[in-house]
Amino acid sequence: IKILHYIIGIPIYIFTMIACIAASWFYDGVHAPFEGIISKFTDATTYADRLWLSKTALLVYKPKFWGQYIFENPSVTSTEGAGYFWIDCSYVRLLLMFGVAVTCIILIILTFVQYKNAKNNNYYLVFIGIIVALMGIMGHRIPQYLFNPLPAIMLADSLKKSFKTKSS
Repeated sequence: IKILHYIIGIPIYIFTMIACIAASWFYDGVHAPFEGIISKFTDATTYADRLWLSKTALLVYKPKFWGQYIFENPSVTSTEGAGYFWIDCSYVRLLLMFGVAVTCIILIILTFVQYKNAKNNNYYLVFIGIIVALMGIMGHRIPQYLFNPLPAIMLADSLKKSFKTKSS
């Protein structure tokens, strides 16, 4: 089981980032990538709609090095006449709003935390990291740590144990 934590748990954020960007980019409006797997957990139509919104965001707002402002409209009815537009995928949201540089930094930090947790045999924290990474596929909250305490718990516990071993 330890090898599974190293193979799956450590690079999970990188895998999900690549999968989400690829699924959004190659979505053709008819066949949703990974639809067979995703439909076991959620409604396939919702998944396809979210892919369409992510693809639209990737086409309209190209990824920038330092990110950019993206106009989102979380309401179906708008006084400005714009329809609903919201990027639900944390990974697409992170890339477009915060930029390539910040996205790389966050992925490196999260991967490092997963590595430290696996190395210190904190497999429950590796598992929590996997859950957070999977939540980011159809949730927009990974960049908003104030609303998602799980990564903060992972980081705090890892840092606490790192400092204890260094100071001892």
